Amino acid sequence: MADDARADARPETLREGGMLTIAEDGFVSGVLGGSTVAIFFFVVDLLRGQPFYTPSLLGSILLQGADPSSVVPISAPMVVAYTAVHMALFILAGMAAAAAVRQFETHPHLGVVLLLLFICFEAGFLGFALAFAPGVVPTIGGWLIAVANLLSAAVMAWYLLVLRHPHAFRNLDRVWKDETPGPGTPRF
Repeated sequence: MADDARADARPETLREGGMLTIAEDGFVSGVLGGSTVAIFFFVVDLLRGQPFYTPSLLGSILLQGADPSSVVPISAPMVVAYTAVHMALFILAGMAAAAAVRQFETHPHLGVVLLLLFICFEAGFLGFALAFAPGVVPTIGGWLIAVANLLSAAVMAWYLLVLRHPHAFRNLDRVWKDETPGPGTPRF
């Protein structure tokens, strides 16, 4: 009994729901999300008869400043370099998503904010691509980019919300109920 009281009173460690868990969840969800996009475009490129065309194109544009209409041959170094950048960015996004899900568990009102942030992020991503890399979205296909991003988000959400934090939705019903919070509880 005394051990149970001590266990409840001890501070949270890195592993027990702390930063290490967020980092692990972020890394895995980022790799899953990045891999989903990479596999999606590999299949699209394969069906078009040009395997690895999309990462080669994006690598050439982003890393060499090439014009989208002039990128024709597939460059293995550009595929590798772009894939590394792509995965690093997805791991960072996974870290942010893991931290957000962690907050969502205890503050279900953030669910609405997270959904709005996702929509803004997607719109911002397409806007950024159109503004700073004209020709990329039409060359790849805006609807293909949207589908790939939605599939990626679904896989990341599945990992974070279904596999890792299945109880995250438990308190979601509090968002829609007009419950009076207890003393010291912030009202959103």
